[in-house]
Amino acid sequence: MSTRKALTEPASTRTSKFVVMSSDNNKIAVSHAIYAFEVVGAVALAYSCKATGPDDIPVLVLKNCRLVIAPRLAKLINECFVLGVFPNVLKIARVTPLFKSGDKSCCNN
Repeated sequence: MSTRKALTEPASTRTSKFVVMSSDNNKIAVSHAIYAFEVVGAVALAYSCKATGPDDIPVLVLKNCRLVIAPRLAKLINECFVLGVFPNVLKIARVTPLFKSGDKSCCNN
């Protein structure tokens, strides 16, 4: 299958793989394998003005390279599901509280 066809072909026309894994008695079911066109769509919807993640890659760079990196990202995501391993660096979130109003010393604001 060509890269262009893999990126644009709707999931309904392909055979979906069902992935079920078990890790520490927790079962996770994924309805189908992640395809490159789904990665392209998700990256296209990302907000470009947001800060970088732990990898320090700006969203604009990902958007500009999405057609090239989508097949590899889809493969990586599927491997994570199949193996039941998710990289710790991708489990990190940066949370920045924003003060809106009221007493700055009160933690309920």
